[in-house]
Parts: sequence; structure tokens; C-alpha cells
Amino acid sequence: MWIPEDNMKIWDMLRNWKHVQAMLPALAMIMSQLENMQEQIAQIRGELQQYWIAKADTAWDQLHQALKITDRRRCEQSIMIAIGKRE
Repeated sequence: MWIPEDNMKIWDMLRNWKHVQAMLPALAMIMSQLENMQEQIAQIRGELQQYWIAKADTAWDQLHQALKITDRRRCEQSIMIAIGKRE
């Protein structure tokens, strides 16, 4: 059976369209999973920010306390502990 060239293009387009339609549910699921991952990453980023802010606040408080120590050696030790260095 002979099919004109324009009709072949239409059949190819219809076949491609059906293929795309068949893939849409899988693509929707992938998009949903990507959005979920994006939300999880944002949550982790927020938790990490809170963690580092808490560490900085703690170090700041320790530095202020260290500066109140009159004994120079103990003051230096306290400062080193505050900045995270151990002797």
C-alpha cells in the first residue's frame, strides 16, 4: 500500500506523540521526586545553618568568658578552646 510522504510524516508524528503521552506519567513521577529532594535539601541547608550559628554563638560566649579570666595562661587556654584548638 502506497502512502504519500506527507501522510508518512503525520503517522510518524502520531507515533511520536503516543510515545510522549506514554512517558508523561513517568516524567511526572520524576518531577515529583525532584521537588521532594529539593525540599529535603532546603531543610538540610537550614539545619546546617542553625548548627553553625549555634557553634558560632557558643564560641563567642566562650571567648567573652575567657577574656574575664585574669590568669594569662588560663585565659589563653580558654581562648584556644573557644576557637576549637586543643593543646
